[in-house]
Amino acid sequence: MPQLDTTFSRLEDDELKDKRVQTNILKRFSLIWIVFSLACLGLGVYWYNTYTQSLENKLLAQEEAFVATTKNALQKEMKVQLTVLHMVSKSKVITDYMDHPTEQDSKNIATLFSNLTQAFQYYDQIRLFDLQGNELIRVDYDDDISTQANVSQLQNKSLRYYFEESLSLKPKEIYVSKMDLNVENGNIEIPYKPTLRFATQVLDKNGKPIAIVMLNYMANDLLENFRHQSKLRINGQGMIIDAQGYWLSNHDRSNEWGHSLGEPGKDFEQRYPLAWPAISANDSGLLKTRKGLFRYQNIEPLDFSAIETPELNTLTSQSFPVSESSIANTNWKLVIFLPNETIHENSLFYNPVWQLILCLLYFLSSLLIFLLISYSEQKKFRRKKHRRISVELHDLYENAPCGYHSLNDNGIITRINNTELKWLGYERDEVLGYSYKKFLTPASQAIFDKFLTTLINKQSIENAVLEIQTKSGKTFFASTSAVALLNKGNFALARASTFDISDRIQLEKRLEFLANTDVLTGISNRRHFFEQVEPLFETTHPKPLSLLMMDVDHFKKVNDNYGHDAGDVVLKHIASTISQHLKPDDIFARLGGEEFVVLSSMDREQSTLLAETVRKSIEQASICVTSTLTLKITLSIGLSTQLNHEADIDEMLKQADIALYQAKENGRNRVEVVE
Repeated sequence: MPQLDTTFSRLEDDELKDKRVQTNILKRFSLIWIVFSLACLGLGVYWYNTYTQSLENKLLAQEEAFVATTKNALQKEMKVQLTVLHMVSKSKVITDYMDHPTEQDSKNIATLFSNLTQAFQYYDQIRLFDLQGNELIRVDYDDDISTQANVSQLQNKSLRYYFEESLSLKPKEIYVSKMDLNVENGNIEIPYKPTLRFATQVLDKNGKPIAIVMLNYMANDLLENFRHQSKLRINGQGMIIDAQGYWLSNHDRSNEWGHSLGEPGKDFEQRYPLAWPAISANDSGLLKTRKGLFRYQNIEPLDFSAIETPELNTLTSQSFPVSESSIANTNWKLVIFLPNETIHENSLFYNPVWQLILCLLYFLSSLLIFLLISYSEQKKFRRKKHRRISVELHDLYENAPCGYHSLNDNGIITRINNTELKWLGYERDEVLGYSYKKFLTPASQAIFDKFLTTLINKQSIENAVLEIQTKSGKTFFASTSAVALLNKGNFALARASTFDISDRIQLEKRLEFLANTDVLTGISNRRHFFEQVEPLFETTHPKPLSLLMMDVDHFKKVNDNYGHDAGDVVLKHIASTISQHLKPDDIFARLGGEEFVVLSSMDREQSTLLAETVRKSIEQASICVTSTLTLKITLSIGLSTQLNHEADIDEMLKQADIALYQAKENGRNRVEVVE
């Protein structure tokens, strides 16, 4: 410590000299340079913000037409699909087929479906289902060819989410699925087929559902057209996301369909975590982040109010009711992202020539000021640095997260920091000049004597665990390490650090408890049982040993009939009841499931009496599972006794298990003893 104090004094003297040399220069030039720099900075920030805002507005204005046309195009496309679905569901040939199915009606429906696929060329499948999810008629469209699936190819889709949603529709209501990758026979089709499913119920003349018609709309052309328009018209990056933030369309195709492909990390939130909360919570708006500028807009493809006009005919302008889940499934957003790189490309502030000009103007204007004040600023910085180091060193010692103290060769405290004083609860003058042993529990005082002796001899010691007693009488465990300082080869002083490890000690005890205890019943578990009994068989045991193997009768029926919660109540009751009849030195554990074991230093007669007592107690008890459920339970018990002091625990368990099996075979609720 004296050496450190001398060093600090020398540093302070140097600072005083530097201060005297630089005072005049600092007074003459500091104010001029600061005012000049602040003026340049203020004007530069204002100019930059104004110019950048104007540039961003200009770039975004070019994208508004794309937002409007994209939204309008998607709404028109959805309206067409709902119109087609409505017309198909009203087709007389379908209702006739459902009333009296004939081969000719089936062909007529297949012809209708084929004509639709050929006419529109974006239906992957058109299907007619019965209300049990069975495909009655399916027409597939692939490579410009429409093909009716034969009977062996028809599938049951009752468990698919889109059929379940279709089945729950109200009369005349239409269901629109999420856009996802089509799955056939449990696997995603390759190449990928982005698909929307439009479904409605076919109603009989009484308005009751008799079938479901479904159009599989291939959205690939729709998405490709969006990507093409994005490349032609967007300065930034155009994308479509669903309500969960997964990309339906992205300029980087590898990011698309994260949900369908089982890659939840490929979503908007992971890519743009700062932008997602605002974009997901609002229908439209602008958002500026550190990465760039976002323009976002809800598409609302099933809201046709903007595209319906009085000039359209009645059928086209007809309103089609869609389910609430359909609205949620098509809750898409169009997002245009202008990354900073795009903005910077159009900004003169990021033009190398302009940057060079601005930098030259600033540096030429401030060069003289910089040269005049640089030396004084360096000294000023050095002085502040030294002062900060001094304060930090003092604060680091006094308020460190660990305790620090210094001891002489007799263990007397010569210095201590605030942290350790707070732990002890004493004032500084109540600690300095006293032996550290005063603040330890009796058990730790002996450890401290060895600690001090070792420190004097070996000059360092680490992680000695001491139990410290505070002024209030509370104790806590601490890990102490110390290093000896020598004076001419002799021990002069010890500097020690102390860490409160009470939480670690408690955790170790808790882990030990969890490792040894059956959590449900609170008694020993199988592993701890063998640890306890093993020493009894390593040496000759003067007393007899008896082992009771107990199994709950018909316990599986309890779980099957009343649930595992009832089974847990039964097991806890049995463990508690057995414990009441045991001696302190008896070893009681749950081997697993409904099996319990007791090892006791009793002879055969005594252990048989104990087994009968336990059995009767369980038999006579009524176990209250709930306020309305009370159970009666019985035990079967097998008993083995160590006779020759040579049998090990495995042998006793084996014999007891044989006896337990006999008890089960002889009717249960009984005690059997190995002869």
